[in-house]
Amino acid sequence: MNLLATAKSLSELPIGILFGHDLGNPAYTGWEVQLIFLLRILIAGGLGIIIGIERNRRQKEAGMATHFIVGCAAALFTIISMSLKDIGDGERIAAQIVSGISFLGAGVIFFRRENLRGLTTAAGVWATAAIGMAVGAGMPIVASVATVLILCIQMFLHSKVVLRKSRKHMLFVKFVYSNETKNLLIDHFGCDNFHRFKIYKDGEQMIAEAVIYTKQNFFANELCDLMYLHPDVLSVERLEDL
Repeated sequence: MNLLATAKSLSELPIGILFGHDLGNPAYTGWEVQLIFLLRILIAGGLGIIIGIERNRRQKEAGMATHFIVGCAAALFTIISMSLKDIGDGERIAAQIVSGISFLGAGVIFFRRENLRGLTTAAGVWATAAIGMAVGAGMPIVASVATVLILCIQMFLHSKVVLRKSRKHMLFVKFVYSNETKNLLIDHFGCDNFHRFKIYKDGEQMIAEAVIYTKQNFFANELCDLMYLHPDVLSVERLEDL
């Protein structure tokens, strides 16, 4: 049977059979089974892209391409595991996806100046692997609902309404230390105190570094005006929250 005839016969199969588990039925040809597997991999990759779009729009480390590959790979590993279940320990292939994807997730997590970044992205990659496994195992509806749920929760928690109520912005400031400059920064940014306060000597000057928590969002031009009017403020860096 050529590829065109196989595709035609595949299109005539009920949708429930396309995503069923009984692919060992002799009624299915080798090409039909392969195309069903390919369809599962494409669906898993598409669901991964949906999750990756939200991460990409927020300019995170893992975007659409990463989530697409993770979804496809997880589905492919699951299919291989199911195909080799009668040969030795073939089912252990799928079991290793969870631990294997953890190494990839760990690569996007880092801690810098009291700011933990990449944790949500790593969790998204981990969830994408689970979604790919569900599609590979023949559960696309469950995987699709899980994708929509994850996307909706992500968009809601990062919405302006929620962030305006709960988000604390973190600023890393560096300035020539004096009580006047310290009080100026506290008043300007509306904070109670400094965190991770550090002072060191640079020539004849005492340089201070600190992390400031503020609920107000300061734009770049405001920070530039502050540094222009007060030369003792050497730098202000805005640290991103996830």
